[in-house]
Amino acid sequence: MFYIREEQNKALSDNLMKSFAARTLLFLRENASTWCKDKDDEKLGMFIDSMIEFAQNHFIFNENNIQQLMLYKIEYNFAIPLTDYKQMRLGRENFGEDYRMSQFYLALLAQNDLIRITLDSDIETLRERENA
Repeated sequence: MFYIREEQNKALSDNLMKSFAARTLLFLRENASTWCKDKDDEKLGMFIDSMIEFAQNHFIFNENNIQQLMLYKIEYNFAIPLTDYKQMRLGRENFGEDYRMSQFYLALLAQNDLIRITLDSDIETLRERENA
C-alpha cells in the first residue's frame, strides 16, 4: 500500500495552488487586460490569493468558477463581505456550485438588493429610503 505523509500532501497542495495562481495570472492578463494594465504581478498575486480564499470560504472550488468570480469582482466590484442577499445566493446549501454561481451572477445584475420585510416592517419608511 502507498502512503502519503501529511508533509507530502501539503507540498502537493501548495504546488497545485501555485500552479493555479500562475495560470490565473495569465488568465486575468488575457481576459481583464484593461484592469490589469496598471498592476504588477505582485499586486495581481495578492488579488488572486484573496479571491481564492473568498471562493473557498463560499465553497467554490472549481477552477473555472474561481476565475469567473475574479472576473465578477473586477467587473461589478462587489463588496466583501457580501450583502445578505448576495451571500444567500452564493452560499445556499444543497445546491451545486455552478447553480450558485449563476444565482450569484443574477444577484450582481439586480439593480438593488432585496429588502427583508416582516410583519413588523414599516413599509412607508422603506419606500421613503428607496426613493431618497
